[in-house]
Amino acid sequence: MSSREESRQEKRAQALVKNSAAYETARTELAKIYDEGPRNRLHYAIRRDLVHARHADSAGSAPSSPAAALAPLKGWALHLYLIAIFDAQSRRPAGVTVANTRPLCSVNGTGSGWADLLPAIVVKRDGAPITKKGLRAGMRRQAVHALNLLEREHLAAIRGAPPGAPGRYNQVQFLDETGDGRRSVWSRHYSIPRISPFEPSHAIVLLPKSFFLNGWVHVLTAAEITTYLMILDLQIRHPEAASTGVFKVASQRVDRYGIRRDVYATHRQLAGYGLIRRLDDPNRSPDGRILRRSSQRYVSQPYRFTVLHDGFDRPALTTVAAHLLSQPG
Repeated sequence: MSSREESRQEKRAQALVKNSAAYETARTELAKIYDEGPRNRLHYAIRRDLVHARHADSAGSAPSSPAAALAPLKGWALHLYLIAIFDAQSRRPAGVTVANTRPLCSVNGTGSGWADLLPAIVVKRDGAPITKKGLRAGMRRQAVHALNLLEREHLAAIRGAPPGAPGRYNQVQFLDETGDGRRSVWSRHYSIPRISPFEPSHAIVLLPKSFFLNGWVHVLTAAEITTYLMILDLQIRHPEAASTGVFKVASQRVDRYGIRRDVYATHRQLAGYGLIRRLDDPNRSPDGRILRRSSQRYVSQPYRFTVLHDGFDRPALTTVAAHLLSQPG
């Protein structure tokens, strides 16, 4: 690992520990939704469209899935979208179209707004203490930025008040996982998928409740979540590879999932967290370098992976921070 990468991981671990109270508060808010909701699901259904590459909008444009488009961006967009799915499925049965009734921010401390479901990671540049008012403003900015990115990727629609008007972001409507901006917004209001092998249009992957309740939805990066969803999708599609592992060569990975090398590289972290098992090629080093000399004939093999379904059972923040700090330079 390069010294730059080592420093980046150390800073990420330090930020997690420093903001652990904020992460715990957001995790607790999700636990309230689960406890108060009538559904108490063991798993939450995500349409595979979220991670499958969409049709190119224009000639020559690169394939990209909604998740892959959000993966390299800063902010909480992909996290908030998955939290919105968790919120909807905790409250409503399968097949129902869900209208958003949750405000952007809580009003007078009653209930939870979308901003309250994200960790309050607010930094004041001048080093002065952050006031309660400043904290709430920072939380609002985080949520607004996430919603704007979701609207850009056609995963949410912001209707009603014009830009800058009070309450504009209380009018958000979440859309289905396709991110298909060619279809009308009304036909794409988010609905809860039915879990049935006989409905291919509702093809899904399942995330366990522990992904949300143990804080993984907050602690993992958008790139890590996207790569995990790809591997999970491949494993569901190819159950015959349960022991040998699933894989996609680079060109197939880009064409099918829109996942490029920098996002895909997060599989190393996912394996380190214990969420997947990477079945290594003996002719590669752990960081992917080919060990054989160029004079020898050797065709590098793609990494193969299996999902560790109990990986989310551990607390996310301490697991991730401990792994990041344990990496050798």
